[in-house]
Amino acid sequence: MSLKNAQDSLEINQALIQAGRLAPVEIIQNQTDIANRQVSLLSAQNDLESKRLALLAILDIDKNTNIEAETIPSVKPVTLDIEKLRNIALSTQPGYLQAQFSVDQTKLNLMVAEDNKRWDLNLNATLLNNLNEAVDARLGLTFGHTFGDLNLEQAFKRAQVELRKSENTLKNVQTKLDIELQDRVRNTNLSYNQLELARRATQLSQQQLEIEQEKLKLGRGNAVFQLIRLQNELAQARNAELDATIQYLNALTNLDLFLGTTLQTWQVKIEN
Repeated sequence: MSLKNAQDSLEINQALIQAGRLAPVEIIQNQTDIANRQVSLLSAQNDLESKRLALLAILDIDKNTNIEAETIPSVKPVTLDIEKLRNIALSTQPGYLQAQFSVDQTKLNLMVAEDNKRWDLNLNATLLNNLNEAVDARLGLTFGHTFGDLNLEQAFKRAQVELRKSENTLKNVQTKLDIELQDRVRNTNLSYNQLELARRATQLSQQQLEIEQEKLKLGRGNAVFQLIRLQNELAQARNAELDATIQYLNALTNLDLFLGTTLQTWQVKIEN
């Protein structure tokens, strides 16, 4: 769109030069602007092709498949209750669950190490058949313990230390979880506020263009140059709104990734 506007501006200036109303040197700026727009267009086309191939690689489909974005996605605000999200994170966040699992594992190790220090209690039973068909049955309990074995006590102490370390790690993970959750919620809300401002800027730019077009119809507009400038500004505003939309959607995606709720959000079920 910007390239087309620059080309339209060049045609107008050429007509003004032919009419003697504009100096020929003034056209150099238009030609420079067109060249810059062409470079930007080529860069955008290359970036588009790169993104298309990356998407095809993710989808694992034919590389010659043509993919086009039809419309800008409709975005609505999502209410974020930080306490509710925190409870969700404590039950689904991978990092926290891993730290919690480590605590449970060290508790079991401590139980085993403590049990190894206790006396052994064994039940012994024997049954003997004599030649005279007499049966000798014996049943007894045996207590056993190894005195002076420092390895058992050392293993018990090590298990106690490992449990304290894993509990401290769990506390640190939970503290970091709370901080990062607050930061991600704040960033998501900020992204939506930026999107709202970008939408408003697009609407105002559209209104300015429509007003100027109406003025030109009535013969009251400043110049065609003003119209082209407003067209460029509208294109920039639309791009800014699209960038803000993508930024907000990415913020929601990153929040899901942090919480470990991506599959639930997209209603994807994995069979065991």
